[in-house]
Amino acid sequence: MNLVNRSGLNVLFIILLCSAKLSGQDSLKYLLFKSHDDRQPILDRYAGQLQVPDSITAIKEILLTKSTLQEEGYLTASVDSISQTPKSIVAHLFVGNRYKWGRVRVSGIPPTWRKQATWKNRNQPIDGQYYRGSFSKLLKQANNNGFPFASTELDSLEIIDQRIHGSLSFESGPLIKFDTIDVNGNQARKKYLTDYLRTAVGSPYSERKVQQIPEYFENLPYYNLNGPVQLLFHNDEARIGIEVERIKSNRFDGIIGFLPNSARDGKTLITGELNLELLNPFESGKEFKIHWQRLKEESQLLDVGVRLPNFIGTPIDVIAEYKQLKEDTTFINRDAKFGGEVSLSPRSAFNLFVDFKSAGLLSSQQSLTSDNLPENIDFRLAKYGWGYSYNSLSVKDLRDDGIRLLSEISIGNRKIRRNANLADSFYESLDTTTPFYQVEVDLTYQKRLNKSVSFYHRIRSGHQFNKNLFKNDLFRVGGLNSLRGFNENQFFGSNYILSNTEMRMYFESNSFLFLFSDQAFIVTKFGGETADNLPIGFGLGFQMTTKSGDFKFAYALGSAEDQPLNFNQSKIHFGIINRF
Repeated sequence: MNLVNRSGLNVLFIILLCSAKLSGQDSLKYLLFKSHDDRQPILDRYAGQLQVPDSITAIKEILLTKSTLQEEGYLTASVDSISQTPKSIVAHLFVGNRYKWGRVRVSGIPPTWRKQATWKNRNQPIDGQYYRGSFSKLLKQANNNGFPFASTELDSLEIIDQRIHGSLSFESGPLIKFDTIDVNGNQARKKYLTDYLRTAVGSPYSERKVQQIPEYFENLPYYNLNGPVQLLFHNDEARIGIEVERIKSNRFDGIIGFLPNSARDGKTLITGELNLELLNPFESGKEFKIHWQRLKEESQLLDVGVRLPNFIGTPIDVIAEYKQLKEDTTFINRDAKFGGEVSLSPRSAFNLFVDFKSAGLLSSQQSLTSDNLPENIDFRLAKYGWGYSYNSLSVKDLRDDGIRLLSEISIGNRKIRRNANLADSFYESLDTTTPFYQVEVDLTYQKRLNKSVSFYHRIRSGHQFNKNLFKNDLFRVGGLNSLRGFNENQFFGSNYILSNTEMRMYFESNSFLFLFSDQAFIVTKFGGETADNLPIGFGLGFQMTTKSGDFKFAYALGSAEDQPLNFNQSKIHFGIINRF
């Protein structure tokens, strides 16, 4: 039995008829729906009383109601007639019976994909939108697994006792595999881009991967994607064509800070910082960094790292990092971290790592017979952890809205080592081997308020858990890159929450003036004592980007429990970042 339109009215005829009846009389009217087959309660569930401003809107609402009924299984629903009064328009609809699925024969669908389409709901009311979504999932599964020309067809339909019977067939089409990437306009290495875009030669074609290519380039600091992605199918192969432009991304900069020298009255202490980042040398995607900083007199920080993408042909990026901190004449910390990172999407990644840290005292101020615990201790710490990152902020246009999340959790054992310069009584009450837990979260959010003004907010948090914490265990907070208005790494904390808020006024894509406020809550717990601090810093500055690099300037004031607000304690930071 074939499905027919019971009203005998062609849709085009209905539109013309309605337009003729309602033209010239457009005014705000009530649109009412009436059933011609005693199904008014059913019709009321899908259409209520509406106010329509004109005849075109009324026609759209009437046809939408009819389509909705058919989508929900009332396959013979139709518009019988339309009438109107001075205050209302009445649409008379035939609703009919609601049809259900009967027997549906399935052919051609791989068993592992059948769960993507729920055509087995026998004796359930037909839901057109639901089933179209199921078939769409099936085709999406095929398109992302090497079959971009797959198709489905529901045919041989017949109605028996208000049940739809038929046949569902699936045609996969030919298996398509990725061919080499064609890179125009640049000498970028095809091997690196092929691995980075996850389109290895010979792997099954994936429509999702092709659609994600522009997103991958948004987070790539050394290439711009010029123009749309080109796709060519030939001899069961898919070739991607892209045009890329190499942009300056290597970084070299130094920052100078002028601070009052508390150890020498009337003198000025000059602090220094050096950053060198080499990104994508030899078009290989590798990254190298060196960061050196003189924190204060007789204190220094060294941080070096390397990233090797797609290590030996795998989708894993190998990351290695070494940090060394010398704190005046009291202690020195060394930290070596090794890990592997896998991209989950163009914007997110997951990593596993192992972290080895050792600390040693440079001198001891404690008496050999003192029973007090020292502030610092010699120890070794081995931690194992995992991290997750997500970034929708552009690395090329700082004005763009988005968020960036970095998070790490690590667990390990810390072993306290005996120091010959300290009395044995220091160690009698200590557990030399204790579990150590650490959590770090870094969340950045930016929202553009208008064409030139943006709101920028960054929240960082760190938490340490251990039975016996010492000063050289703790996090360090303070300085230009964390809490402005204070010396670099001025505060020690076992737990901290740091908020950086800025109002930015852009006059170019990466150049802006800003007002800022930095607020921190720091808990310092070691040696059996706990102290809280609520430092706050505020000020103004600007960043100017040119073809050769960036120029930064910031003026900041800070206030804390041990540092009252004083213009003599203000901080001035400026530096030049050279990109090449």
